[in-house]
Amino acid sequence: MLFITDKMNNWDSIDYEKLNERSAELLPILSNIADLIKEQDVLDVAAGGGVFAAELSKYAKTVIAIDQSESAIKVMRKILADYKNIKIVKSVVESISLPNKSVDVVFIANALHDIGLQSITKLNSLIRDGGYFIDLDWDKEAEGVIYGPPISIRLSASSVTSTVEEKGLKLIDKYYYKSHYLLIYKKE
Repeated sequence: MLFITDKMNNWDSIDYEKLNERSAELLPILSNIADLIKEQDVLDVAAGGGVFAAELSKYAKTVIAIDQSESAIKVMRKILADYKNIKIVKSVVESISLPNKSVDVVFIANALHDIGLQSITKLNSLIRDGGYFIDLDWDKEAEGVIYGPPISIRLSASSVTSTVEEKGLKLIDKYYYKSHYLLIYKKE
């Protein structure tokens, strides 16, 4: 099991290579955003071991993969070494040192439940007008899931949408895949 407590405090204790194996099962859902991120500047928030950054880089102009864990950064440096359009940055969301409106897309996978809905204000400030906020996360309402964070800390698609739309982004599409949802919002 990758998550064993209600809230993670020791991010360096995660086996990010094993996390990449689990996360790779979700890569097919990213085909729904391939055209949307084509030739765009993408910020991959809480990038973990980098499996999503690698996939996003196939379409994006650039990918900035951030994570607060030194263990995650080490794994990303190893597996993403040959990717020329990926920049790896160690940072927490609140301290991302990017100018406002500096990326076209903010992508976050399996982490919004941990970093919190309050982070959306900061993340929204980084998105250029006409850009996108994309959330791939554990569906609180999915049944029969034997791994992942406890149900008690997962977020429902409706609660995420309510908060994100309060910040001026509009839900334009959503997909469900296995135990996850993919929510796509546009900044007007």
